[in-house]
Amino acid sequence: MKKTVALFALAGISLAGCSGSSARRAAAVTPGIEASTTSTTVSLADLGKRYDAAVAPINAAIATFNSKYSKLGPSATAAAVADIAEPVAKAFQAADQALLHIPWPDRLHQEAIAVVAADSIATGDLNGVRGQKAFSASTFIQQFARDLGRGHAAVRALRADLGMPVAAP
Repeated sequence: MKKTVALFALAGISLAGCSGSSARRAAAVTPGIEASTTSTTVSLADLGKRYDAAVAPINAAIATFNSKYSKLGPSATAAAVADIAEPVAKAFQAADQALLHIPWPDRLHQEAIAVVAADSIATGDLNGVRGQKAFSASTFIQQFARDLGRGHAAVRALRADLGMPVAAP
């Protein structure tokens, strides 16, 4: 059980920090995602603060999920997990909308889109729980952790270019 909760806790760092080059590929395969860009100079420190503010609700939602999930037990039903997963999905969606409205300079624009594209995969996992007929909590957690791993590269690239340290889990 602790291993499962620890795997899900990876979500708390999905927007806090990670690395790799798949970030640009994720943005390229997700049509219809657009982020704000600006020709006005905005400091990296200000962009970093806006980024942190945008993703803070995800970390809070993950903490709540982890607390509730740990009480469900290993034979949790899809409906029980969905009840606590859906607020996390909503937090991801709200954070992604906030990220898209940050006035990113052109050099960071694609990295912000890559974060949102990667998040959409994890959000799909969260939103898909309720509809599963043959549900396994451990399989869900493993899949979700795998999909979050895809987002780590995008987040790490953006945070690095913002001059932000990799956040502690």
